[in-house]
Amino acid sequence: MVRVDYQEKRGRARQRARTRRQILDAAVRLMHEGTIPTVEQAAAAADVSPATGYRYFRTQGALLRDAVEAAFPTELVHQLEGDALARVDQVIDRGFPELVKHEVFDRAVLRLALDQWLRRRAGQDLREPPVERPGRKPLVRAILEPLRGRASARELRRLELALAMIMGIESYVALSDIYGVKPRETKEIWRWACKALIRAAEAEAH
Repeated sequence: MVRVDYQEKRGRARQRARTRRQILDAAVRLMHEGTIPTVEQAAAAADVSPATGYRYFRTQGALLRDAVEAAFPTELVHQLEGDALARVDQVIDRGFPELVKHEVFDRAVLRLALDQWLRRRAGQDLREPPVERPGRKPLVRAILEPLRGRASARELRRLELALAMIMGIESYVALSDIYGVKPRETKEIWRWACKALIRAAEAEAH
């Protein structure tokens, strides 16, 4: 009896995981097609009911966050090696093409974040928790790991924020939409700017 119950629980857990993944995959497909999906739209595309969709994703923000995380590789943060300058090359050479490939995903989450900011500004109910966008944080911290102990906490914090200002969808959108810069040039601008900031910080620390 215990064995049967255990197998049933494992079966239900696997089914829940499959259903959740189906909804995420549907959301990813919709974003590739240029749609910023609601929970209802993702559920319909996954051929499940809206109630099932909300069982796994309470809000659109939660759905989009998890869809972006599912689309982007997470192992890079654990594979960086060498000094900070070498790590910049590794992040940009391997991570930047993923940003270009999934540009619509990042723009979708950015749009939701901006919409939420406007609603808060107007005193309106968000109807959901503020969307979280932590994607670049672990990568930036991993880039700076070789500098810990060589620079002060204040210097590292300033450099972390400066790199974060560059390595994200916001600067990509500014260069693309305002200046008409192509992705290949943006990639090298990011590389140059990040390395210049690191070299300046290292010079100050010395």
